[in-house]
Amino acid sequence: FRTLTTSDFGIFSAINNIVIVAYSLLDIGISGSLINFISYHKSRNETAIANKYFQAGVFLRGVVSLMVAVIIIVLSKFLGPKFFLTSQTPAIVLAALTILVMSFLDLFYYSFQAYQKFLHAAFTSSFYTSLRVALILLLSLTQLPYSITTVMAILLAAPVVGVAFGWYHLRPKFTARLPDREILKKLLRFSGWLGVT
Repeated sequence: FRTLTTSDFGIFSAINNIVIVAYSLLDIGISGSLINFISYHKSRNETAIANKYFQAGVFLRGVVSLMVAVIIIVLSKFLGPKFFLTSQTPAIVLAALTILVMSFLDLFYYSFQAYQKFLHAAFTSSFYTSLRVALILLLSLTQLPYSITTVMAILLAAPVVGVAFGWYHLRPKFTARLPDREILKKLLRFSGWLGVT
């Protein structure tokens, strides 16, 4: 990304830092809580309960990340010039979508660890890194111009394969209904404690 102009690289760095901080803060201890609860119930052969915790984690992380992404998208025409000193509104929109996608990548990575599928966790992380490098090389080989928007598009596209891989393998543990209220309360209580620490 160093082929960006100096000012564009500074703007990209600011946007990228916001993405990293946002998806990290949006976790609020949910990933650590999933490792705790899923592994505990899985060790007791209570797979159905472990899967309910996974579903609650997907719901919580998805809803919170989606809300933040929508707010950023709605305010992108204001945020771009005022906070990032850029008129490239699509870059801000792509950053919001990247927060959403990276939140799921992070969630699936920790969920694989909770289910003791460590190789799957490694693949999820490796797909992100490998695709990011491949997309940068493709952009260089095609000699398309670098801009903040194209770089943010790469950051959005890179985790998609890892998320798809995670969803494919964890999908059987998910049902399309609202999570159990008691499970949500336990997950939030424990994740709040972790988030504070």
